[in-house]
Amino acid sequence: MVLKKLVRPLLTLLIVSNFFVQERVFGKTIPALKDDHLILMLIKNKSHDPLLRINKNISAKIVIDPGHGGKKTGAVSGNRFEKDDNLDIALVVRDKLSAWNQEVIMTRNEDIDVSLEERSDISNSNYADLFVSIHRNAYSSSSVCGVEIFVMIDSPQINEYYANNVQKEIVRIGVQRDRGVKHEDFSVLRKTNAIAILIELGFITNEMDNSLFDQNLEAYAEAITYGIIKSIYSHYGALWKFD
Repeated sequence: MVLKKLVRPLLTLLIVSNFFVQERVFGKTIPALKDDHLILMLIKNKSHDPLLRINKNISAKIVIDPGHGGKKTGAVSGNRFEKDDNLDIALVVRDKLSAWNQEVIMTRNEDIDVSLEERSDISNSNYADLFVSIHRNAYSSSSVCGVEIFVMIDSPQINEYYANNVQKEIVRIGVQRDRGVKHEDFSVLRKTNAIAILIELGFITNEMDNSLFDQNLEAYAEAITYGIIKSIYSHYGALWKFD
């Protein structure tokens, strides 16, 4: 039994399991299904068996970068340090991505200081496919709130595609304000060769954003993971046909 990539246009998607959703990407229907859940697809060429499934072998090398650490606390609100929130959710994202058979490399697994240059070097020396930096935001006014994701100024469009997918999934969980995807000249985005996004997961200076972060940490981690997986599968080709 040989796996062959399906390149023919798809008309519709019927899920023959109890899991997940469909998305339209680049004119194809790209399902996001875990494990070996079977799906049924109707294709234009009716002479072909419509039974398809996800290729489990699609695996990317992903660097997860919890911002700050050690003496570099990041933003502070009372007794709450950004570095701790960043690491807490990053470790959950690591585990969830690993469960999807992705190769995950952490810039830090504990409360240590890692320079900006080291973070980019970790990604570049490992020839990562994707770099995801996780942060909390801050502002002088406690009323400012919401979630946003940054990509490098003038970066390839694929960076924004990944960022939009992740942003959309986080917003689905529930945020005060969807601040969208923005462009900025951050060091880790500029010096990293891989596709790179930087997530600002709510304002640590806003009480409700902190409550949402605490209540939804697991769900936010799942959303980040799903946005990444959906991007990888559609980017590298998720649909394969059995002959």
